[in-house]
Amino acid sequence: MECLFRLKWLNGPLAGRELELPAGEVRLGGDDPDIALALEQGAATVLSVTEEGVTMAPPVPVWVDGLPWDASQPLPIGRAIDLAGQGLALSEAEGALAMLQLPPRRSEEVVAAQPPDARPWRLAGGIVLICVALAATLLLWPKPVDPPPFNAQAWLAREMADSSLAGLKAELDERGVVRLSGLCASSQAIERLRGRLREQGLTFRDESLGADTLRRQVRQVLELNGYREVEVSAGPAPDQVVIHGAIQANAAWLRASAQLRAMPALNGWRVVNDRAELFGRLVDTLHRQRLLEGLSIAVSGHELLISGQLAPERTRAVAAAAAAFNADGPRLKARFQNIPAAAPAANILPAAIVSVGGNANSIYLELANGMRLQQGGTLPSGYRIYALSHTALTLMQEQRLVSIPLHL
Repeated sequence: MECLFRLKWLNGPLAGRELELPAGEVRLGGDDPDIALALEQGAATVLSVTEEGVTMAPPVPVWVDGLPWDASQPLPIGRAIDLAGQGLALSEAEGALAMLQLPPRRSEEVVAAQPPDARPWRLAGGIVLICVALAATLLLWPKPVDPPPFNAQAWLAREMADSSLAGLKAELDERGVVRLSGLCASSQAIERLRGRLREQGLTFRDESLGADTLRRQVRQVLELNGYREVEVSAGPAPDQVVIHGAIQANAAWLRASAQLRAMPALNGWRVVNDRAELFGRLVDTLHRQRLLEGLSIAVSGHELLISGQLAPERTRAVAAAAAAFNADGPRLKARFQNIPAAAPAANILPAAIVSVGGNANSIYLELANGMRLQQGGTLPSGYRIYALSHTALTLMQEQRLVSIPLHL
């Protein structure tokens, strides 16, 4: 499609990157955004791109060059735009996009001037008498004590003593502008500080970050690189995170880790690939209790999904085993559903099963192509024979287990 405008991000994990905007819509924020960048206070909007310009609906708070902008008007070209916390700049399709600085937010000053009051000359004498009487009254009235002048530096020091702002820095420059920087535990604490600065009429430049926002930005970088089922939790320090998920050292991870290293607020991360560990622990639990036969187990989102259509007694036993597994508080919870287990034997086995033989200590399967299968062997499809009895064949591949009944 023909590009009508171009957009450059000015902050966040995509700072410096450009996006071509053809005619259409781009969803920002909310539960299902086209670009995984969160807006302030969970806001969501849709950018509509036409030849006339770029508009948004529903409106969200917007500042242009630091001043509030009428969200019903098209977004301007070539100026620094603060769209609910996301900094961006727009240009025509063939125009050059400079890396603009995002100025601090401020309110428009409205100066009201009152015209002098004209009085008829005939009332001049009366006014003089009234003024003399008022002056005498004021001279006799006790003068109120003037409040001390506002000390911005002392006020700021008291505010920053709040323990919820630990790790944050606030510096007041010679122009009276407060510069916020550093990292603290909660972005809500930063938002409260911003509100108090506005109440005092102080202009501020905010370069601070909450640890929860940092974790959300890490999650956005991972999602942009295809890791949609990972979890990001707090690390040992506010500027460190723990990444849970099935991550392998491939090209996608090399690209993602390079982007993570480029995040100035992120000081380190640790990858915990606990899916295989939790899956293996659940399989071992069910195997020890002789409950695997007739089941399939797979990782689905943030769950270990157990499926199988069982008799009532075995249903209760499997459900109890899943509940006992969950009692330890694992990151992936086990959930049992009493429905037929998937058993695609034709897609897994190289040939049909002809017979089962051997004794209890050495059972084997005979296939139609002459292949003989025993416990511990690996099939051409990559599945490993985890367990074998005269009534069921249990196969495993990575974090997937399937039990195939033997009706011979």
